[in-house]
Amino acid sequence: MAGGQCLTSTNSSSTSSRVEKQHKLQSTRLQDPTLPLLQVSLAEGYPPFLAVPKPSDVKDSIVMTVGLAVPWSRGSVHIKSAFPSDTTDIDPSHLSHPLHLELLALANQYSRKLTTTRPLSAIIQRQVFPPQNASTEEDFKKHTREMLATFFHPSEHVRYYA
Repeated sequence: MAGGQCLTSTNSSSTSSRVEKQHKLQSTRLQDPTLPLLQVSLAEGYPPFLAVPKPSDVKDSIVMTVGLAVPWSRGSVHIKSAFPSDTTDIDPSHLSHPLHLELLALANQYSRKLTTTRPLSAIIQRQVFPPQNASTEEDFKKHTREMLATFFHPSEHVRYYA
């Protein structure tokens, strides 16, 4: 991997020792082939969170999203005042670690491979994103920057039985 030397590096000299420890743990995880690196989700419909509106000629669609199981970028949350009704200053710092962008770009390339392999290739008429002309690492990095969105898993509203 081109970013191999970047596995334990940090964004700046001000990065805390806790983040450095996290990055070392993540480096170990990244190199373990038995642990997942990505989450790939497939859903029906055109997602409303995309920055690009649904093309007018697209009737039915599915979306494949890819996400890192262990993101590398670290943001911050700061309370601006003592009043609970005041907003919080949230900076997710998406893609602030260079390896984060590299891994997500590779994940987008992987998503293309998945959609051009049977059985998905048998039902997909055309791929809207990443653009068909995206072929280089830089093309996929550009696509990743343009289409980046966050998603979450709601918790504690499904009852589990043992």
